[in-house]
Amino acid sequence: MGCANAAGAQLTQVLDTILNAPDTHGDVLKAPSHMTTGHSSLPFPSVLGRYRAELPQLPASLAQYNSRAAQLLWVSYQQIQATLSGAVAHWGADRVAIILGSSTGGLDASEDAYAEYISTGELTAGYSYYDQHAFDALCRLLADASGATGPAYLVSTACSSTGKALGVAQRLLDAGAVDAVLSGGSDALCQLTTRGFHSLRILSPTSCRPFDGDRNGINIGEGSALLLLERDPTRGGSRSSPAEGYLRAVGESCDAHHPTAPHPEGAGASLSMTAALTLASMSPAEISYVNAHGTATPHNDAAESLAMLRVFGADVPVSSTKDRTGHLLGAAGATEAVLCLGFLQRAELPANRVPTQRDPQVRVNIAVENQALAPPPSDAQRQACAVLSNSFGFGGSNVSVVLEAATEPNKRHHHPEPRPSQGHQTSVISILGTAVWTPAYPDVARLLSRSEAEHKKPPAELLPKRARGRASSLMRIFAELVGQLAATGLAELDSIPTVYGSAYGEMVTTEALLEMIYRGDGETSPAKFQASVHNAASSVVSVVTQNRAFSTAIAGGHQSFAMAWVEAQTWLQVHGGEVLLLTADEAATPILQGSAHGALGIGFHLSASPHQNALATAEPACHEVETNNSSESALQGLSASLIANPQSAGLHVLQAIHDAGRAKVPLSLSGDRGYGMVVHSLPPL
Repeated sequence: MGCANAAGAQLTQVLDTILNAPDTHGDVLKAPSHMTTGHSSLPFPSVLGRYRAELPQLPASLAQYNSRAAQLLWVSYQQIQATLSGAVAHWGADRVAIILGSSTGGLDASEDAYAEYISTGELTAGYSYYDQHAFDALCRLLADASGATGPAYLVSTACSSTGKALGVAQRLLDAGAVDAVLSGGSDALCQLTTRGFHSLRILSPTSCRPFDGDRNGINIGEGSALLLLERDPTRGGSRSSPAEGYLRAVGESCDAHHPTAPHPEGAGASLSMTAALTLASMSPAEISYVNAHGTATPHNDAAESLAMLRVFGADVPVSSTKDRTGHLLGAAGATEAVLCLGFLQRAELPANRVPTQRDPQVRVNIAVENQALAPPPSDAQRQACAVLSNSFGFGGSNVSVVLEAATEPNKRHHHPEPRPSQGHQTSVISILGTAVWTPAYPDVARLLSRSEAEHKKPPAELLPKRARGRASSLMRIFAELVGQLAATGLAELDSIPTVYGSAYGEMVTTEALLEMIYRGDGETSPAKFQASVHNAASSVVSVVTQNRAFSTAIAGGHQSFAMAWVEAQTWLQVHGGEVLLLTADEAATPILQGSAHGALGIGFHLSASPHQNALATAEPACHEVETNNSSESALQGLSASLIANPQSAGLHVLQAIHDAGRAKVPLSLSGDRGYGMVVHSLPPL
């Protein structure tokens, strides 16, 4: 594992800074010496966790990916490069996946390019949205550097992104899809996020004070973290490299409450922590420490405190490290997982900042002095400690990660029982329903018959009228897909896990925010800011349907449809049940994307089990699936603009489902990865 943030350029330095930071316990308004007070480009006071060392230049062969986020990621990559090379050599390149997380991707590069565009009418020379800003550019950077060719995509669920990326990594390993996963991610300081949080009135002008009765907001930071996960050696097949620790389980949930504010009673947070403990086959009493999300906003800390009290009671030590690193947004989950493993190795847990006054709502054990980290006294037989780390994002996207100290196998008396989620190891997926929306073909029947019916906006009747009126095009497409699938007889909208895939996400909204910053008065609309995150649609749909089940938003560039299918299939293989798979991209914004494509959304209702009402079944066809005559018919007669949409690979699947017989379907048309499937039409298995 490796990391880089304001506290240091590698783990040892970061741990030293966090565990030995006396100035966090002095003047309550004073920032730790390594944090940056103020910034010349911001018209308001702030404290930022800016990475202080000089960032390395990317190798010439990878220079097209250059952004601050990519450079931060490269710092962490260099720390584990040798170990990763060994994993690729041992397992084979196609058995190593790259699953990252980020809230903003390379937005910093687009900000520079857009500022130049406003000034001169031309984007910065050499700027490429696809290689610098697009979320999956971070994945392609590490894939090109390492040679890994397994599944590669990025989770973008705001501040829970890299925590949820660890969940993807574990599922891929549990499903046997790969043998090793490079997981983690990166986020860099940029104007849009800093001004956006200021517009929400939750950016503190002084050093943040988690769980303090007088807390007044967050300090934003930047950084990266990477972890190489491999099969547990006790399960066989692992190479001999020593483990730094164990990833026991990842629990995920939604608040289904509000696009930015947490559920006031911490309902979703309780669900994610409980899910993590259940999947780890552990009781709350076996957790030695909780690394809290602890952002220092009044509502977040109060809600998290209630959730922790409900799950763990008042005794387990709790602290937050965000006053020493800043809130790393999408990179926070992986960073704090690395920190927790570091605390386990040192057998020491970090103090929380001493509060100026107690908050009566915070009734958990806030550790205000560094403590020795030891197994709970009620479990003296254990030789290893376990900790839980929380990350919560916009839209009530919650993730809780359980980690355990590495011990010698012969001393590890408490080995986990088989994960209760296992036992669904089937690769055959039943397709129970389909949906599609484009301006020309607003449903499956019109698409397949090529009977056009021009619609400028998706009806999106699932959304309340007020929400529909202010929703972005992308959000309306996703809501329309859910509505179409619900109309086919789907009754579990309040409990069905959902995967959202989009190559580019809310770029129209993002560009509107950049317009405000660089052409306007520098103010940022709070409504547009909260609607600009990649998981904006998933959060709104979960609120409307009151769905607190697993939900995620991923990006895979030209491979987005294929990677969304991998995500949904892996979830079904590990957990069973049913899943909604929704993929969409709105019409391209020409300035930032540099290429034209029309809007397209495709949805599927999938099941892990044979079903009497299935339209078809599908199973993976591994790699190197070529387009054949039957699948080419899916694109005949469609406009070049529609075919250029990153989700158009899904049209092949729609056509195959409704054609008679058996079809081999390519999910990747760009040539750099060859994921595909075999679709069996009626009768179903």
